[in-house]
Amino acid sequence: MNNTIFRLVSQFDRGKLTRRELLAGLTMLATAGTTTAAAAGLKVNRLDHISLNVSDLQRSRDFYLNVFASSVNSNPRPNSEVRLDFGDNGLLVLRRSNPPGTVDHLGIKLEGFDKPSVTRQLTESGIVPVDEPNVPGTPGFHIVDPDGFKVQLQ
Repeated sequence: MNNTIFRLVSQFDRGKLTRRELLAGLTMLATAGTTTAAAAGLKVNRLDHISLNVSDLQRSRDFYLNVFASSVNSNPRPNSEVRLDFGDNGLLVLRRSNPPGTVDHLGIKLEGFDKPSVTRQLTESGIVPVDEPNVPGTPGFHIVDPDGFKVQLQ
C-alpha cells in the first residue's frame, strides 16, 4: 500500500494526476482495508490525512468544499491551515505555503500506535524517525521515504 501511495503522490507531483484523481486514488486505498508495512511490521489502520501546500487558502477551501462532500474540521488550527473532513475516509489539510501545488506530507494512522515501540521497529529496519514539531496533543512523528516525501505516523 505504501508503494502505491508514494507512486500516486509522485505522479501528482509530476503533473500526471490531477488533485481530484490523487484524492480519489488515496480514498480508494484508505477504504480498501488494512495492510502491513513489511520492513518494520507496522500495521496501517488507515490513511489519516494528506497535507497540500496551496497559494490561496480560501480559494482551495472553497474548491474542495464545493467539489467533494466534506466539511470544515472545527479543531483549532493555525491561521495558515484549514482541515476538511471526509468522514471515516480521513482529512485533507490545506496549508498556505510555498511552493504551492506540492504535497507537504501524508499522515498515516497505525494500529495501536506507541511511539517508543514504533521508533524501535523503524530503527531496527534502518528507518530513522524525524521528531518534527506536531500540533500540540498529536502523538506522532515523521519519517522520510526514499524520494524525500514526509510521512507522519500516529
